[in-house]
Amino acid sequence: MAAGLPVIGTRVDGVPELIQDDVNGLLVSPRDPQALREAIKRLVDDPALRQRLRSESARITERGFTVSDMADETAIFYRRALHERGHRH
Repeated sequence: MAAGLPVIGTRVDGVPELIQDDVNGLLVSPRDPQALREAIKRLVDDPALRQRLRSESARITERGFTVSDMADETAIFYRRALHERGHRH
C-alpha cells in the first residue's frame, strides 16, 4: 500500500483492520488458492478497480500508517502483555 500498489491480503490476524475488502484492497480467505487466483485476475482485468484501490490505500498511508508505526504498536502490545503476566522488561 505504501508503494502505491493495490493489495490483496488474507482474512487473518490484523489484516482486515488495515485492508477493507473492495475498499482499499481485496481480502481472501487463508489457504484458498482459488480465491487468491480470482483476486489477482480481478486486479489484472480491471484497471479502474486497481486505480480505485490504489487511491484509497494511499489515503491510509497519508494519514500516517507506516511500518514504523506498526512496529511501535506491536512492541507496545508485547510489553503490555508481558507486564500483565508479571514479567519485567
